[in-house]
Amino acid sequence: MKRITLDKPVSEMGMLELAHNSCYIKDGKARYRDYDLDVDARVLTRQLLKDLVDGDDAFTCDEDFDEWMVDYLQDGMDSTEGLIALFYRNLLAMAELRECLKTYEDTDLTPDQIKEVDRLYAEKCKEVAELKGEYSGRTSWVPSDERLPGHFESVLITVNSINGYGDRVNYVTIGTYDFSSKKWISYTGDITDKELVVAWRPLPDPPCEETAEQKKERMKNEKMSKMW
Repeated sequence: MKRITLDKPVSEMGMLELAHNSCYIKDGKARYRDYDLDVDARVLTRQLLKDLVDGDDAFTCDEDFDEWMVDYLQDGMDSTEGLIALFYRNLLAMAELRECLKTYEDTDLTPDQIKEVDRLYAEKCKEVAELKGEYSGRTSWVPSDERLPGHFESVLITVNSINGYGDRVNYVTIGTYDFSSKKWISYTGDITDKELVVAWRPLPDPPCEETAEQKKERMKNEKMSKMW
């Protein structure tokens, strides 16, 4: 597909190329250009008002001018002021459309490629959401009356017990569930009839051995922190 928006000098543009690029945005303001002119859209429109309807050019600021243009638009094509307001509105619209198209064309992607990127992005977002769900599942406590771990699967368990003062307290230990006896088994001792496993969660992943690169980066960061 042939590119429409161009950054080359106006003198090097053909008539159709200039038509596509005559309105553009610079420093946040719409501008109009041709082979002999390159001017701010407001300045051009105010000059037209002055030349064609003998306007007094008494606008106090850009906002004041834009409000007058909105009022003139109410006239439509029934007055010269209305036609000039339409011209000004179209200058702004064409400049914004040109910049939007330029942003797209600067990616060097075809419409089909953009659609493919959107599809892949949506798939990755779904994968990330699923991974977050899995991670949340591995780090959240599961009430034991809602779901049990696998048969003899080692998990962290929260046990509600009675301490030496007769108070109900919770403690965390490693345990497993025996489906044959339908009982919880603690690795630190038997769970008595007066104790209740209220929740469990999978064991965290073991720490990974620090690589040479990670050690180098850690030592660098520690050195930098001491400097500050």
